[in-house]
Amino acid sequence: ERIRKLNQIGMVWESSRDLAWERYFNEAKKYYTRHGNLNTAANMVTDSGVRLGAWICQLRTCRKSGIKKAYLSEERIRMLDEIGMIWDVPDYLWEENFAECMEFYREHGNLDIPNGYCSPKGLKIGGWLRRQRLLRKGQSSGTKLSREQITRLDSIGMVWKTKPEQQWEKGYTEAKAYYEAFGNLNVPVSYVSPSDIN
Repeated sequence: ERIRKLNQIGMVWESSRDLAWERYFNEAKKYYTRHGNLNTAANMVTDSGVRLGAWICQLRTCRKSGIKKAYLSEERIRMLDEIGMIWDVPDYLWEENFAECMEFYREHGNLDIPNGYCSPKGLKIGGWLRRQRLLRKGQSSGTKLSREQITRLDSIGMVWKTKPEQQWEKGYTEAKAYYEAFGNLNVPVSYVSPSDIN
């Protein structure tokens, strides 16, 4: 009888925390439908005023740290996974760039990509490859490449030498070939090598 009376005057039985979950989750679903992922900026606010970016960041922190398990239950994790939740942004971005490099490799047979090159999807994979080289050598801040990442890059023809190192090696090879052919390095200014280096 008491429940019935409370229902008649609009009692909300769900906790405010559950209501907030529903509101944020519904906004996340809308975002996913529009964009195909949940890779939002941390400061992203929806048209209805929901701070979706901050909420998604908080969820990632909760999952990594294991706090707020009652709020971020296994069921809710599953629901988020179904709408493209990205739990680890660096891994997601690495995979996205790698996929674009793989497409380039399939089309061209190499990864000879200029530093400023952007993929058809707008990813700056030339600069990304340069950064992978520097990360492997320990010459850039950030997470070191894993053995698996190195192997995967090797499988699509990754050249770990920098562009200047590659150019030097190519020039040296041509100079050596000239020396073997002519016995000296008195190369005429007008000379053009078989691989078109002058």
